[in-house]
Amino acid sequence: MGKKSRFWVFPVRGKLHWRRKLMRKLMDNTSPAAAWKGVDWKKLTNMNIQRLQSLMKKDGVDALFVHHWDNFQYVTGYMNPTHFNSKGSPLRQSALVLVDREEPIMLIGAPDYYDAKNFYWIEDVRSMPARFERWPEIIKSALSDYGFKKGKIALDPHSLFTLIDALKEKLGKESVFISAGALLAQARAVKNSEEIKVMRQSAAIATAMVVTAKEAVKEGVREIDVAAAAEATMARMDPLAHVAFKTVCMSGERGASLDRIPSYKVIGNGEMVNIDAGCYHMGYLSEFGREVMVGKPTAEQKNLYRAAWGAEQAAVKAIRPGVKASEIDKIAREFITEAGFKEFQHPHYTGHGHGLSGHDLPIIGDPGQVDEVIIESGMVVAIEPGIFKPGVGGVREEDVVLVTETGHEILSKVGYETKLLD
Repeated sequence: MGKKSRFWVFPVRGKLHWRRKLMRKLMDNTSPAAAWKGVDWKKLTNMNIQRLQSLMKKDGVDALFVHHWDNFQYVTGYMNPTHFNSKGSPLRQSALVLVDREEPIMLIGAPDYYDAKNFYWIEDVRSMPARFERWPEIIKSALSDYGFKKGKIALDPHSLFTLIDALKEKLGKESVFISAGALLAQARAVKNSEEIKVMRQSAAIATAMVVTAKEAVKEGVREIDVAAAAEATMARMDPLAHVAFKTVCMSGERGASLDRIPSYKVIGNGEMVNIDAGCYHMGYLSEFGREVMVGKPTAEQKNLYRAAWGAEQAAVKAIRPGVKASEIDKIAREFITEAGFKEFQHPHYTGHGHGLSGHDLPIIGDPGQVDEVIIESGMVVAIEPGIFKPGVGGVREEDVVLVTETGHEILSKVGYETKLLD
């Protein structure tokens, strides 16, 4: 095989010509080099800080402390490519945002200190030890350098109790400490123009993963091999990307029990297969799912699929600025109920936001959810109602939707299962 085509080897046969063209196009738009050249990361981060500071002013918050890897990237723009340090030790990297200072203070572990100090635009970068006993002292010193002596401090909701107690003791009783959970969730829910560029790139890689998985589904193929094919495509397109979760491949009866992890089960004729795949690209997640029918479907399989697919399409159609998240959930569940599958409807979210995590706001249809969320332009939402019926299987088509000023745009550009719609 020639040099130009050596990256385009797939575990399935047929239609190589169009697939190679699609993959080349996606690769051109989503390679790591293209991502860093095409996105103004300083602008992206500055817009994030400005949004945060606006919300901080409304809540009377003077300083914000973050250290979980996604919140850290949100306020600094710094991404450890593998997230090895930040995920392996969640206290390794952190940052401070002051309500009246344009740039954050980056507090970073030794493994990343050199890069952060020499190759990033943030001026104030300070080295932090792996153990957090000295953190309160370092944080107090950083705040004091900018004139902060007391005030309202919002703490990353992932903060350890021992760290919170030590910070309270070090900074004194005159400071008020609150959780930054709601503040960060609200800020991150709406993506700025540069974040949307990254989300599009991430969605393109997820698209390639789902296309590969669909093509790999055949009678006699193991579920785990379908998942491996999708993840190999991701690795070829972006060596810095990592899977959002173990690629889902559920066939036949396994689909009815929502048994998400791919197994050694061999896919059989007459089975529906649920695929769900995605990745983190430059820190931002995108994932979605598709159903594949192996062989000829039964009437019952068609009815189940049409009900689940119809609910998903109706929910997607309703997405626009100003609509309530609860209304979108209601539309999907009423569609499934009217189709006669109420007792088999999805027990999980109808939808959830995408961003630096797989479950940014808005959360749509979370059982027991009390707070109402209004859909806003700039949100990126995954819609995934489903039906799971023992003896038949499970169906959960899922799409990624960008909320625009006038409506929405679907980012998951992969067709549905026509065998089940005919």
